[in-house]
Amino acid sequence: MPLGAHRRHRVHAKRLVRTGRASTREKLRRDDCDGRPRRVSSAPNLKPLCIRDLLLWFTCWTQQRSPWYKGHMTAGRSSPRRPSWLSLAAATAAGILLVGLVILSLLPGSVSIESHPSSAIVYVNGQPAGHTPLVLSGRGPAVLQVGVEMPGYSPWVVSTRVEPRSLTLLYASLSPMQASLTVESDPPGAAVRVNGREVGTTPIAGAEIAMGRHQLVLSMADHEDWRGEFDAAPGAQIAQRIGLRPLPAHLSLSASIGNGTASIDGQPAGQLPVLVDVEPGDRRVRIEAQGYRPWETLVHLSPNESHSLEADLQRPWPVNEEPVSPLAVVIENQALARPQSGLNRADVVYEALVEGGITRFLALYATQDAEVVGPVRSARHYFVYWANEYNAPLVNIGWSPQAGAAINATGIRSIDETRGSQGFWRTRDRAAPHNAYISTAGARSGLGDQVQAGSFGGLAYKTNQSPYRGTAVDTASVTYGGWNYVVEWKYESGSDEWIRSMERAPHVDAASGEPIRASNVLMQWVDSWPIPGDTEGRLEFDQVGRGRIIALVDGVAVEGVWSKPSLEDPTQYQDLEGNPIRLNAGPTWIQVLPLDGTLLLQNGGGNIASTGVGAEG
Repeated sequence: MPLGAHRRHRVHAKRLVRTGRASTREKLRRDDCDGRPRRVSSAPNLKPLCIRDLLLWFTCWTQQRSPWYKGHMTAGRSSPRRPSWLSLAAATAAGILLVGLVILSLLPGSVSIESHPSSAIVYVNGQPAGHTPLVLSGRGPAVLQVGVEMPGYSPWVVSTRVEPRSLTLLYASLSPMQASLTVESDPPGAAVRVNGREVGTTPIAGAEIAMGRHQLVLSMADHEDWRGEFDAAPGAQIAQRIGLRPLPAHLSLSASIGNGTASIDGQPAGQLPVLVDVEPGDRRVRIEAQGYRPWETLVHLSPNESHSLEADLQRPWPVNEEPVSPLAVVIENQALARPQSGLNRADVVYEALVEGGITRFLALYATQDAEVVGPVRSARHYFVYWANEYNAPLVNIGWSPQAGAAINATGIRSIDETRGSQGFWRTRDRAAPHNAYISTAGARSGLGDQVQAGSFGGLAYKTNQSPYRGTAVDTASVTYGGWNYVVEWKYESGSDEWIRSMERAPHVDAASGEPIRASNVLMQWVDSWPIPGDTEGRLEFDQVGRGRIIALVDGVAVEGVWSKPSLEDPTQYQDLEGNPIRLNAGPTWIQVLPLDGTLLLQNGGGNIASTGVGAEG
């Protein structure tokens, strides 16, 4: 109905009421509050009820249910009093409130999300929704999965139900992510402190550390403290692998003669007596004095340990005098005989082929004894002639027919287990014949009153320590002809010694477990061939005459010539100018090679020379 028409209709209705000529419809509107059933007019011009009609009906409806109305009707009044304008206003307000509640019941809810720190990413049901602070409206009724994330902070997740016409407040206090710290030390068991707080002992895995810079300290008894710093980023995995430095050991060195020089692991340690600080562990100590046998030992030192060593320097080397009562022992070199005992105590060692393509040793003991020597094996005739050069009794177990003839020809004394000589014993850790041993003291006791002065044959020793000049060599490899016997010598400049390997493995002494060392190594080529008619394939060596040598002395190779006028004369070793090759005081090894035996000399990994021609050139 148009507004003007509505107003005209309302004025007309009032006028009809005042004059008492109201139509049926107006009467119904006026009498609606009496509670009687409403009559519907059949007038063809009846129009729909307006808003005022609805409010009027609501007012009458509330009045009928009010205590005032019930009390008024109980008092006998036939009809209620017409509602006042105040009642009409109250009813109107109540209607508006009702409509508002209905509208509110249809409104969705909202979610307000804040975080510390702010600007974090908000996820709703797994989907990005914005950054904090954030208000999400038009939500609900529903259950929302709300997540708040920020780099470097632990995720914050909550499940919340959003109701209609409600405001849900969410506040995410984000916690910084922790870094993970792993600490290992060598040796393990060190106490670990971070920023002064102890966190455990190594190894430590997965310790939580706040982000930022931290101080790390590792402590362990008898080791220096390790200190350092590291930066921890959120979520970072930090690994520290630290080697702890042990406190040095204190080593006091002296010699029985009062003077001398000391070296530790090949490095000079000073004039004796001397007190030095060294790293703990196994340390090789060597003490030398002019004209005396070098003294050497292996000592184990613990961190912060104080230890004293006094070298008992033995008889002078034979510079102007001969050694007393030497012994020459035949020692086996088959694989089942290794490692041998006593080779590192010998003054001179020959290595030469025997039948079957294996080598055997002749070890000469002149200036010091050995408690265990062996395995002792049978002699060959060329060993007899070499022993005879030093006037040394031969220690052996059996001999070849040629060796027996050589013993008779030279008159050399033989200490032989098969001939009833005493002092030998056999071990149970090896099968015979690789288990026979003797001591130098036991061998000499078998000589009785027949002790005789010996010599160093044709070997000449330095009277001073001036080194040789020549082609520098740090590795020498020897191959015995067609036989698969490979010997290698490596030069150690700190100790001025050569370290022996056999079959590409360190050749060690069974008693000490240490590699075999030599101060001098002579490569001597000698013509050899199988003895005709010998069913065992034994060899003949042409020991008389001249041949080629290469001497390894002072880290250089010295070319020279060996010569032996007769079987009774000692072998002489001279350089190419005819001068005696003078050797350093210390063990000397003589590698006796067949003419086709090869020698490879190297320095710094490069080949210097390779030779297999052993004839004099």
